[in-house]
Parts: sequence; C-alpha cells; structure tokens
Amino acid sequence: MAAPVNTVLPVISGTVAVGETLSVSNGTWTGGVTSYSYQWQRVNANVENIAGATLSHYVVIADDTDHQLQCVITATNNTGSTSATTAETITVLGDWFIVEDGTGKTDAISLCSLDDANDYHAKRGNLSWALITAGERQSLLVQATDYLQQVYRMRWKGVRVSAEQALDFPRNFMEREDYEASTINGYQMLGGNYYYPSDNVPLEVINACAELAYKANSGELAPDLARATIREKVDVIEVEYDKSQPQYTKYRAIDNLLAPYLATGSSGSFRKVLRA
Repeated sequence: MAAPVNTVLPVISGTVAVGETLSVSNGTWTGGVTSYSYQWQRVNANVENIAGATLSHYVVIADDTDHQLQCVITATNNTGSTSATTAETITVLGDWFIVEDGTGKTDAISLCSLDDANDYHAKRGNLSWALITAGERQSLLVQATDYLQQVYRMRWKGVRVSAEQALDFPRNFMEREDYEASTINGYQMLGGNYYYPSDNVPLEVINACAELAYKANSGELAPDLARATIREKVDVIEVEYDKSQPQYTKYRAIDNLLAPYLATGSSGSFRKVLRA
C-alpha cells in the first residue's frame, strides 16, 4: 500500500474576521487514510506556522489582521504520510467593516452583514457570489449601502432614531400598512400607533443591500452618465439625444423590496392624518 494521495484539496470555510472561527475540510484522499493532522499557517512575505493551531478549526486573532491564512492537512496511513495545503489562501480583514445592527452605530458602513448576504445568495442559487473573496464581498456591501443612502435617503418613511447614527437605519415612526385603520378623536389615523420596530434594520432592507452588492460586482451601481443617442449622422456630424428616457439604471426589484418603507411623496413622513 502506498502513502495517501490527495485528489481534492482541502478548503477553508467560515467568516474571515477577528474572533470568528474558521474550519477546514479534509479534502479527498485515496490510500486508506487512518488519521489527519492540521497546521494553520500565517502567510505574508514568509509562511509561518501558528503556534498551537493544530485542530480542524481555528479562531482568528488580531495578529492575523491583514495577513493570509492557510492550513496544511497531513493524511496518514499504515505506509506513510502526505500533506496538502488548502486550495486558496484567505485574507483576514481588519475591523473596518462595521454593520448596523439596529443600535444606531456612529461608525456603521453596511446595512447587511457578510453572513446575511451569503445566506441570501445561497438560498437564491447565486453561486457566483461564493466565488468572490470575503474582502471583495464586504466592499460590495459597502457600495450597496452607499447606493441605498444616496438614492432613498429622502424617500424613507419616518426619521432617524439619532442624529449621530451613520446610516439611515434604525428609524422612528415608520408606518406599517398591514393593518386596519382606526378612528381616534374624530381623525382616521392611517397607522394609529402601528410602526415598524425602531431598534432593527428591516429584513427587506438587508436583502436589498445584498441584492445590490451582487449587482455591483458586475459594474458601478451609479456610473457617470452620458445622454442617450437615438440618431447619429456620420459624414456630417449630427447627433440627436433621447430626451424622454431616463439615463440611469432603475432596479425594479429593489424598488419593490423597499416599497413598504418608502413614503409616497418625495420625502419621509411621520403618519398620515385624515379627518373621518
């Protein structure tokens, strides 16, 4: 019998951030493997074995920030041992990626966490999302958040909970539409005391951010624009521009997702009050 032979390389999985736990698969081997051993390594200019990191899982520490991590798996049988290194190294990012969790953070830069985005795309079969590095996915989520802030800021219902919070959520006085109107003191309060919770980011907003991040991977969400040409003459230069069509991409699916949270006018509002 020969020593084990690796046929499918091991792969690291998990959230690449300080304090999070990474796991490594064994990969696929032939040769009747009897045991596996592990050695996590930190990679920069050189490859360094991480002391004590000899299990199939590893908790990322601060010293790993801005380094790459990989793991060497050694398979052993009665004849000998063979080692294989994970299919690709992964870079541990710093703590710059701050996600709004409903507490009104002053330094948040994303409305959607990496885990929420991964779950959203996995459930919808967007397999190419998993091929993007964790760092790139985080950057795409920041771009998506920027877009939501720029395009919808004056259209959200309600108001920010705090003037100090970095992003548009959480919000106070976001009317709900999924209830029957009540009559109070001669006025029909379309919403009464029914509001969306002011201590979270609505799921639809999180999903919209994840969807926009996926789209951002294919190009800028809000690129610089030029007027659309509908007729152009070559010999004697003559150009006619289309004045009737919008010159920017409209994401209908995003508008539909966010519809319950948008005011009907051009700016947010507290509640509609109609005399009964």
